[in-house]
Amino acid sequence: MRVSPPNKGIGQTQTTLGYYIAGWQDMHEILPALGRCGLYFSLEYDNLQGPAKAGATRNSVSYDVSLAETWTSPTVSVVGNFTTFLEAYATTPLDGTANGKTSFWLTPGVRFWIVPKNSFTFGVDFEVSHYPTSPEIYRVNYILNF
Repeated sequence: MRVSPPNKGIGQTQTTLGYYIAGWQDMHEILPALGRCGLYFSLEYDNLQGPAKAGATRNSVSYDVSLAETWTSPTVSVVGNFTTFLEAYATTPLDGTANGKTSFWLTPGVRFWIVPKNSFTFGVDFEVSHYPTSPEIYRVNYILNF
């Protein structure tokens, strides 16, 4: 569960109450030929509280499934744990003027450790809905695990 207050600096007026569940399955145990392959999945429900414009979405559900394959060991220099992935993500408003209009994205990407426990992730979100609302979005993340 997560509670996110509104960011009034960008005009938000609602607090988000979010409920989430996520999981992971090692696919190698099911199909050994897949190597270091994992299946990730999640389900999210968001409820927005507080003042909003007429017709604004107050409840939505989001869901995703990702398949990732790790090709190198963590000890390989610069590209340790080199992983390719494909994520399928969708979100559906449950009320408001956008009620039932699901938006769907596909995100291919890669992740690798530049040094142990320091990783970069690169991906591109492509909206593949019937009526795309945005161009592709490029994502770059750096993660330091400690």
